[in-house]
Amino acid sequence: MVSKPKLLVIEDDPNIITLLRINFEIRGFDVHGCEKSTQALANSLIELPDVVILDLLMPEETGWDVLEKLKSNPVTKDIPVIICSVVVGEAEKERATSMGAASYITKPFELQELFEAVQRATGLKKAPGSPG
Repeated sequence: MVSKPKLLVIEDDPNIITLLRINFEIRGFDVHGCEKSTQALANSLIELPDVVILDLLMPEETGWDVLEKLKSNPVTKDIPVIICSVVVGEAEKERATSMGAASYITKPFELQELFEAVQRATGLKKAPGSPG
């Protein structure tokens, strides 16, 4: 049996985690959510996801802090990180790219845009179990 690709959503809004869990599980992903930025690195080390979706505006530590920790840890440095945030601006997108983020999606987001970013980041032509 082929294992499902793992997606870790680091997001303080439980409704967004639920939305992404439902929509990505339908497409064959194993989705885990993390509402606290301080637990993000530990969860990444436990889950070893194929891709991370990360919000920048988090309580405790910012998404920038999380991104820096993920990219500086030898175990998690190669995991693609997709920023999904209300923070808009070319400077932020450039900063995210320079820190190693695979993509930058602004909220409110279109699910299709997020699916495509995940596909690009993971190299999947289409997710297992996805429609079509």
